[in-house]
Amino acid sequence: MARLKIAVVGVGRLGQAVAFRVLQEPYVKELILVDIREDFVQGIAEEFRHYVAIASMHDVEVEAVSDASEVAGADIVIVTAGVPRKPGMSRRDLAGQNAKIMKTIAEAMSPRNPNAVFLIATNPVDAMTMVFKRYARVEKVYGFGTMLDTARFRSILARELGVEPSRVTGFFVGEHGESGFVAWSTVYVDGIHVDKWVKRKGKLLDKQAVEQKVHRVAAEVIAATGATMWGPAGAFIKVIRGFAIPEDHLLAFGVEMKFPEVEEPVILSVPTMVTRGYVKPLLELLNEEERKKLVESAKSILNVYKQALTALEEQKES
Repeated sequence: MARLKIAVVGVGRLGQAVAFRVLQEPYVKELILVDIREDFVQGIAEEFRHYVAIASMHDVEVEAVSDASEVAGADIVIVTAGVPRKPGMSRRDLAGQNAKIMKTIAEAMSPRNPNAVFLIATNPVDAMTMVFKRYARVEKVYGFGTMLDTARFRSILARELGVEPSRVTGFFVGEHGESGFVAWSTVYVDGIHVDKWVKRKGKLLDKQAVEQKVHRVAAEVIAATGATMWGPAGAFIKVIRGFAIPEDHLLAFGVEMKFPEVEEPVILSVPTMVTRGYVKPLLELLNEEERKKLVESAKSILNVYKQALTALEEQKES
């Protein structure tokens, strides 16, 4: 297995959690932490070096920089930088503020990392991935999308049915946000479609209640703790592995797709087969009703993206 150079841009609470998970992956040779707070990012890097020295199963070189343009030759760049979501805010509320940050990072990093895979976590993630791709002018830009929603869904459904999460498969698709939804046609328990499984077991399943819980759980965690960290870190590492390990991975994350009903390509999440350097969305796994809902989700994302671009223009003029 080739060992890779990975950069994490933005080491706030989420960035630290993601970077710490990346640090433990066997395919990582070099980890670069990027944050505009120079003393802070150097301190985090020093802590990581101590961890590697005593607890890591493999050696990792850890570096820290405060200027994203200093990073060169990365294999994977993970962007978590941005204004975090606060209690009472929707992800969409962040679009204007975070678009400027995406533009700045994209323009700073893409020239010296032309072959890197850029993975975006900053919210609203689908629109911000589109903004990043617009200004980076490179092809391999993806969003973490609904991989986190998928993890939350599987956890919530498993508890609802009284089974272990590992026995549940299925995907949350569309927007990482208000218009995203569970693709129930993809949901299985023990390899049996959830509708048949529930009927066999004589259980009741309120699908709407499960889906509503998925939508509100992030706000509940943020209200209780101030941020979401470990759930995202776990979900994101699955996507990172998809690009790092040359095996097939079926995931839900943000990829660019075109729909006849939508005026321009949109980045959103569908079940997608990924192995290192190869990405194939599998829209055919969704039924007709789900595909119609996906189009509506795409329209919502495009609207947020346009709002972000408008905000960038207004910032330029002011």
